[in-house]
Amino acid sequence: MKAAALTQTETAIAAIWAQVLGLDVISRSDDFFQLGGDSLLATKVVVHVRRAWSVKCTVQLIIDTPVLSDFAAAVDELAGARG
Repeated sequence: MKAAALTQTETAIAAIWAQVLGLDVISRSDDFFQLGGDSLLATKVVVHVRRAWSVKCTVQLIIDTPVLSDFAAAVDELAGARG
């Protein structure tokens, strides 16, 4: 079965996670915390997401949606609610 293509938001957030976590590749099914993320690194992700999308992202959002595809969908939802 072929994996679904990354959305633009997933691609952008994967790049943020890779930078923050010091990894080369992040897939849409990866879990932030299983990749080595913690609350301090989640704070860095939140800062990047807030800057990139101008949304009120929180560490709690990462805790609630630690899988990349779910987190990206939540960011898209916040961005849609903003507009």
